[in-house]
Amino acid sequence: MMEGLIQTDAAINPGNSGGPMFDSRGSVIGINTMIYGSQTATGEAGSIGIGFAMPINKAKSMLDEYRTTGQISRPVLGITDTYPVSGDLAEALELPASAAC
Repeated sequence: MMEGLIQTDAAINPGNSGGPMFDSRGSVIGINTMIYGSQTATGEAGSIGIGFAMPINKAKSMLDEYRTTGQISRPVLGITDTYPVSGDLAEALELPASAAC
């Protein structure tokens, strides 16, 4: 899940993420990151006019981290064990009686 993004209705076409987002004074306020899109019957992607940008302060902090450590930390979910799904739960999920998740 992406949190803390700036929502925009500016046109961001597929493949054009990464560009700057400007305010009305020409200051960079974000980096265009993703679009909420649709897919046609032929599999082509398209924008429906909703885009998201990473706020510039977040981008600057990531750049500082990269300059300092040579990498950018990512959140970790931390799941170390998995358990088989069986019984009523497997049946409800339409899984085999004993399947690993």
